Amino acid sequence: MFNLIALKSIMAEQKIAIKTLAARAEVDYNTLVKILHAKRTPTLVTIGKLAAALNISPKELLKEV
Repeated sequence: MFNLIALKSIMAEQKIAIKTLAARAEVDYNTLVKILHAKRTPTLVTIGKLAAALNISPKELLKEV
């Protein structure tokens, strides 16, 4: 299960802006905004891209809340 709280927390820890993360992960900005507002669930591919852009394991974004 995707852990939105973990994504937001890691973004805050790394002080990374939405636009910056979207560009690094090669994910559409509007898609990332929808993910961050819980309007869209990311695919496994997107989770992998976000994890790579944040230099973390995808497991960090999939752990249980």
